[in-house]
Amino acid sequence: MKAMALLENNKVVERGKLERDELHQKGFGELKDKKLVLDLFEAYYLLENEKIKVEDAKGKKVNAERIAKIACLKDKKWHSKLAVYEDLKQKGIELIFFKTLSSSFLSITL
Repeated sequence: MKAMALLENNKVVERGKLERDELHQKGFGELKDKKLVLDLFEAYYLLENEKIKVEDAKGKKVNAERIAKIACLKDKKWHSKLAVYEDLKQKGIELIFFKTLSSSFLSITL
C-alpha cells in the first residue's frame, strides 16, 4: 500500500478511506472529519519507509526532506525528537500524539 496524502497547512492529510483506515489501525494519525491527520513525525517516517506519497496543493511531490524543513521551522529540536520517534517505532512501540492549542504530547504504549 502506498497511500497518497496531501500537505496542507503544515499538516499531512490522508483522505482515501482504505488507506486512512489501514494507517489508523496501525496507530498512525488522528481521525478528523473523515480524514486522517498525520503528525509531521508520522508523515516523515511513512515517507522514509515508502508507505505514503505526499503532494502539496499544486500537485507537486513532497519528499521527507521538505517535511523535515517545515517541522524544523516550528521546532528547532525536531531532528533529535525524530531520532527518538524512529527508534521507538522500529522497536514496535505504539506512539500516540495528543495536541492542544499550545502543545503536543506523546503517549507511549508498551
